[in-house]
Amino acid sequence: MTRDTLPVLVLLPGSLCDAELWAAQARDLSDLANVITPSYGAADSVEAMAESVLSAVPSQRFAVAGFSLGGFVALELFRRAPDRISGLCLTDTTARPDSPETRERRLRNMARFKTDPQTVVHEFAQMVMGPNTPDALAAAILATMVRLAQRDYLNHQRAMMLRPDARGILGQVRCSSLVLCGGADGATPPALHEEMAEALVGSTSVVLSGVGHMTPLEAPEHVSAALRGWLANVTTAGK
Repeated sequence: MTRDTLPVLVLLPGSLCDAELWAAQARDLSDLANVITPSYGAADSVEAMAESVLSAVPSQRFAVAGFSLGGFVALELFRRAPDRISGLCLTDTTARPDSPETRERRLRNMARFKTDPQTVVHEFAQMVMGPNTPDALAAAILATMVRLAQRDYLNHQRAMMLRPDARGILGQVRCSSLVLCGGADGATPPALHEEMAEALVGSTSVVLSGVGHMTPLEAPEHVSAALRGWLANVTTAGK
């Protein structure tokens, strides 16, 4: 199989993340796929983000892995273009919509961000850190979030707050699927991933013990290995 004939893998970032989130996986999987890590640009809804991804991906069919906010976008991609999705990986995310309490918290933080962005971003970063996140990695994650916050924070919060309930989509998925999370993920706990895995027909579920929310950065080798097995199944199923 030549580079031109490799399948396409789209890696979708989470809130206040960019392509660096998936850098290790993009490198580790480059022999199996042509990897694309798109940006959401100025989109402020999951629907608009999905449309921007569909427009940015040149191939008719592709596998998609979505982390956190990217998982919401991945599910919206399937809702809009199921025939284009050859494989679906949901990482540290949920198919549920925001609860009323979470929406209220987001609204408060969005208002606070306008006057005290530094504190709000620091609190957001702390929420997604795992109990075993190394100090150097935590500092790097925070630096990325601070760099992206002015452009993305309000748009991403709005998109997450207003995202649709995607649980009804899960039972429609027939392509190869993987559900992956950190065992110590406090933002989207393992129970939410168990719910998705049970609803997805024939899915594989991976829980990384002791790892927090930021699995692609906290456990890059393990995430790459899980994605590699899933992508091999996607490729085989497509033959």
